[in-house]
Amino acid sequence: MGKKCIKILLIEDNPGDVRLIQEMLKEAGAAQFELEHADRLSSGLERLNMREFDVILLDLGLPESYGLSTLVNILPWAQKLPIVVLTGSIGDETIGIEAVQNGAQDYLTKGQLDGKTLIRSVRYAIERKRIEEEQRKQRDHLEYLNGKLITLNKELESFSYSVSHDLSAPLNRIIGFCDILLSDYADKLDQQGKNYLHRVITASQHMVKLIRNMLDLARATRSEMHNETVNLSALVKLLAKDLMERQPERKVEFVIAEGLTARGDPGLLRIMIENLLGNAWKFTQKHQNAKIEFGVAQYDGKSVYFLRDNGVGFKMDIADKLFNAFQRLHSSTDFEGTGIGLATVRRIIHRHGGQIWAEGEADKGATFYFTLV
Repeated sequence: MGKKCIKILLIEDNPGDVRLIQEMLKEAGAAQFELEHADRLSSGLERLNMREFDVILLDLGLPESYGLSTLVNILPWAQKLPIVVLTGSIGDETIGIEAVQNGAQDYLTKGQLDGKTLIRSVRYAIERKRIEEEQRKQRDHLEYLNGKLITLNKELESFSYSVSHDLSAPLNRIIGFCDILLSDYADKLDQQGKNYLHRVITASQHMVKLIRNMLDLARATRSEMHNETVNLSALVKLLAKDLMERQPERKVEFVIAEGLTARGDPGLLRIMIENLLGNAWKFTQKHQNAKIEFGVAQYDGKSVYFLRDNGVGFKMDIADKLFNAFQRLHSSTDFEGTGIGLATVRRIIHRHGGQIWAEGEADKGATFYFTLV
């Protein structure tokens, strides 16, 4: 099966150059090329409207158009066609390069033109344009898919908030009514009845927290990021103060390095620190001399953030399970929790281009190291 005939539109006003190009194509094999000639830009545009071509050979020095304006004028009419511009002499190479930078696939200098160079340029221009078109279509398709993904993520986030509210609201009402029963009707309840109500409250509170944590996990994955400089030291101090105010009976020593900052999304970084600090607070509750530290350390020659506690710790052979969703290393009767916090932490850090890992020892504490790019 023979090669496809290449249909060429030559826009050239010099009869001598036209004959030269015709002869070069004949030498290559007349069956391979079909040449149509126009001596003006306007007549060339008319031919583009009348039939299809595979490539355009365009002289930049036409009677009614000269230089780059010739290329600019034809581009809207030939957006999907490869164009090889023809410059008049060796000194015109600069304009040939500018033409390529402005949309042409190649340029040829008439004074150096030969059949082999012409044919190679024509074939290469067609192939380059084909590749450009494929890449353009792929980009357009990716932009389309990205637009759909953004829309779907927004809809999913809206749905998540709606579900969170719709699930949390009745649970909060259950908790509220149980509190009313315990306060206003305590004299009509025996101890077993009161215990049942306390269990309902505890279970409902756990479910509310689970819903909130699931929402945090979803937000850590999908929400749009707005990066700025975040003072991590101040954030840790603020959250530590909140923990101490909620449980003033606990005596915990906090050691927080000053002036530690990072670039990131303030909302997501707050969720991340809340989870790490909350775990340290929770797992030191059975230690009289509880201590929680936040700072920067050298790890394998690099500066990394760390959050350390002297709580119950963990065995290193289960360290790889720490960041799995719904993975609990301790009984819920010993330490409450949903098993989602560290999975959320890892997702947030990964979205910031960082890494997180942990080291620990049973009954001696744990250290969580993380980086933020």
